[in-house]
Amino acid sequence: MELGPDAFVGAKNVGKSKGKEKKDDEDEVTGCWMKLRFMGRCMSPKTKLNSSASGTSSPDESWPLPWSIRMKIALGAAKGLTFLHEEAERPVIYRDFKTSNILLDADYTAKLSDFGLAKDAPEGDKTHVSTRVMGTYGYAAPEYVMTGHLTSKSDVYSFGVVLLEMLVGKRSMDKNRPKGEHNLVEWAHPHLRDRRRFYRLVDPRIEGRFSIKGAQKAFHLAARCLSRDPKARPLMSEVVEVLKPLPDLKDMACSSSYYQALQAPGSNPNSRNGSRGLAGVSRNGQPTRTRSMPNGPHASPYHLNHLNRSPRPIAQSAQS
Repeated sequence: MELGPDAFVGAKNVGKSKGKEKKDDEDEVTGCWMKLRFMGRCMSPKTKLNSSASGTSSPDESWPLPWSIRMKIALGAAKGLTFLHEEAERPVIYRDFKTSNILLDADYTAKLSDFGLAKDAPEGDKTHVSTRVMGTYGYAAPEYVMTGHLTSKSDVYSFGVVLLEMLVGKRSMDKNRPKGEHNLVEWAHPHLRDRRRFYRLVDPRIEGRFSIKGAQKAFHLAARCLSRDPKARPLMSEVVEVLKPLPDLKDMACSSSYYQALQAPGSNPNSRNGSRGLAGVSRNGQPTRTRSMPNGPHASPYHLNHLNRSPRPIAQSAQS
């Protein structure tokens, strides 16, 4: 079966099922949350999508994802949310957008997965959907957690968290990190809109090989998405427009004297002990090797050798 170049496909691995289970699977795909064309079933136990954005594409790979790939993944995921919010015949709120729900193919093209908590967007004069609070700690928008009021801007907040994970190389929640760093958003917030201090947040494992202008725009975008005021958050179509040029920008930070100065011990908060785990930059402007801990408690979700683990859900049941 051929699909158009702009087709969006949702896939779910349901394993073996018969009778009523098979019918339930199809009902979930074509249920009230979105009117999609049911394309059929594929029984292929030996194959699966390549990887998750928080997982591993190969047991032999242990290098951090480059800047351009991270931005490509962010852009692809943003396009998926834009389709759900603004282009689908019946708009949908994803409700549980997080890193582990972004699947990647061999070319790192992002595919959204697991629509089990998705809800129809409000219609007519309704401003929100009132629903039981579901989702994952660290990704759910604060107003949704407090009130149960769900809007498309709730997804925008969650996207901001994922974008921040991509930029910083830390998971949204990690109680193994030092005190004050457990919650990524709270820890990073003071730096997000500072045009000078944002350098200190960038994942040191990419050793300065990121676009200065691109990082400035990406951090500013993350700050907008993470606004406490839902009305101040951008539409996902606006997010797409900001992200479009970022994978191709070439103004690498490792050649910047200011970035080199920031590599001095103790100058970067994206390290537990000053320069430990940071990329150094020699006097000739060439980056030195990074001492990273890909499978340690502070491992980046964008390190290809990291295990696919996601934070605990807010609620276990997907029924609401």
